[in-house]
Amino acid sequence: MVSLLKPLLAAALLHVALACQPPMGAYGPGLSPYGNYFGQGVQKQQQPSSASSFGSPLFSGVPASANSLDSESSDELPGAWSTEAPTNTFGDAAVDCSNGIRTAFEFLGCTEITEFIDAGDAGDAGSVFCNFKKGERCRFHNAPFEKLPFRRAKFRSSGEKFERTFREMTRRPEGSLPNGAFLFVGEPFGKPKEYQAAVEAKIACQKGDGKLRFRHWKTSENITLRVCTRDSEIRACTEVINYNFEEVRVNVVNPEKYPFFVEIIAGGFTSPSLFAIDDVEYEAEFCGGDSVEGNAVSAAARGDPTFQSSFPIEKDQKSLVAVRIQPKPPTNPGTLQISFEESNAPEDEQSLPIHKMSNCELIGCDFSLDLCKYRNGMSDLFGYKYGEWKVAKGRVGNFLTGIRTSETSSEGYAYVGTDNALDSLKGRRVYVLESSPFSLNADATLLFDVYRRARAISLQVCLDSLANCPYEIPQIDKRVFWRKNETAFLPRRTKKIFFVATQWQKFKWLAIANVRLGAPSCQL
Repeated sequence: MVSLLKPLLAAALLHVALACQPPMGAYGPGLSPYGNYFGQGVQKQQQPSSASSFGSPLFSGVPASANSLDSESSDELPGAWSTEAPTNTFGDAAVDCSNGIRTAFEFLGCTEITEFIDAGDAGDAGSVFCNFKKGERCRFHNAPFEKLPFRRAKFRSSGEKFERTFREMTRRPEGSLPNGAFLFVGEPFGKPKEYQAAVEAKIACQKGDGKLRFRHWKTSENITLRVCTRDSEIRACTEVINYNFEEVRVNVVNPEKYPFFVEIIAGGFTSPSLFAIDDVEYEAEFCGGDSVEGNAVSAAARGDPTFQSSFPIEKDQKSLVAVRIQPKPPTNPGTLQISFEESNAPEDEQSLPIHKMSNCELIGCDFSLDLCKYRNGMSDLFGYKYGEWKVAKGRVGNFLTGIRTSETSSEGYAYVGTDNALDSLKGRRVYVLESSPFSLNADATLLFDVYRRARAISLQVCLDSLANCPYEIPQIDKRVFWRKNETAFLPRRTKKIFFVATQWQKFKWLAIANVRLGAPSCQL
């Protein structure tokens, strides 16, 4: 009888034990907003007796060494990592860091991690040269309004195999490794595409432009990196920065509105991935009241002259497309457009009828004769020069970066740029092409062709306001001269379109052609 009851009793005890466990899900209950990342108070997952339980230090059971991030006890680290997702590959064993790191989980298991300040009060008065050591007063801090935070980290392991696997995971050459402490974002399960992380530094006042430099690593091609400036009205950003080079150098255009923030923004964590930055430096000539503690400003920051080529030699540095423009209000805000020029005909003569133009007529233009219903916007650029869009047929500009026409289906095009060596171009020059007002009855698609052969000139398409620019020209493809059928989505509420080109070096050209609405939208 006892032998028959033993299996039933064991099954009952197992059922009770399972009922006491927290429910399992892709992200688990009660975890912090940082994915499945060290949620406080989370039920720790038990390991077999041969391996240590998850805790502090993380996963591996390796005690904190002399290479620890901080001298204090590691008890300050947050709680345990949840491994309840089906993609976890090492939930039944501790991470052996001596074998290197190949996944996001192994990275986290071999890294000591602490919080990085996310409030500006401590960072704004700090240094603009940051290597993220413990106790350092860094002016850069987490942007409080982004959904993902940067964390401060330091590897707890080293050695040739560890470094080699890290380089392989991040696709970097030999010798490429964070120097001691660094910042990172880790998403072993992925996040929705709108999630991004940002660190920012508040600049109370500076003279001229600045220069930002930092090193970066990533494990996924989906991750995007931009540098931006943000003031009370607008955020202006670079294109997506190329991953080919570990060190990023950006010419940060002064928005001339204070205070402003310099931002490093990473997004695209849609799959399990990691992103890290280190050795962040911002050089600028700050105003007298905006001192930098503990650091002397370099020659570049003091505004000492540096050599710049005046010929179109492409470099791998990026510059901000910073646009601050107030377009002139239209004379007639309605959608009725006169299809003829006024004349001095007698009043008793029959007038030509007023023609209500379709959206295809208002928005479409082949630039074969003129700018159609577009016009150059009136601009207030706080002392910066601005230029005009012009129309042309045939070749314009120099052989390297000038405009070729053989690939465009449109006879003419609208262009911006200059080859005049005597033309002064300090900072940037902005060109604004403004459409006539229109009214849509449904969402629509704007199509156009665009020509660009240099990074130092860019294009945005803005809707209704120059603060709302959903389209930015993609990175240059050396094999492509005219990018055909570029698209920008036009919500039904859209009333006006702005083509905004920004040029920050001489001998650069850009053109647009064959601007039109998608076929189903012509009668909207």
